Parts: sequence; C-alpha cells; structure tokens
Amino acid sequence: MGLREDVTEVLELFHLYRPDVSYVQGMTYPVIVLTITVGKVKAFTIFSNMVLVNPFFKRLFTFEPNFILILARTFDHLLLESY
Repeated sequence: MGLREDVTEVLELFHLYRPDVSYVQGMTYPVIVLTITVGKVKAFTIFSNMVLVNPFFKRLFTFEPNFILILARTFDHLLLESY
C-alpha cells in the first residue's frame, strides 16, 4: 500500500471509530505527517488521541461555532497587523 491508501484507511477508520466527529477538511494534513513519521497504525492512535483529548483540535474538527469565530477573528487581526 502507498501513502495515499494508508492515509485514506486511517481517516476511514477514524470516521468509523468516531462518527460523531467523522471527517472534515483539514484532517488529512496531520494524518499524512503522522503516517509518514510513525506508520498508519500509530498514526491512527495518535490522531485519535490528538482530536479527542486535545481541546484545540477537538473544537477545531467538530466546528464548534464560537471557537471557529474566535479563530477567524484572530487570523483577521494578525493579517491586518502584518500589512
């Protein structure tokens, strides 16, 4: 199996493991890095723990509206400061 298949498998397993969170755009990137670094089995474990235990990632990937609004405003502020 290649990297694409391994990443797809990790994401599909996560969707089956936690259908309440499922899959959202952006999950692929950390899964790619983890899969390259530690392999797909450990990548699944680390990614699952990262999303379910770390409040930042959990709120990000479950699209908690207030959290997303705070992030958007923060990015807007930072972008305005840089220009």
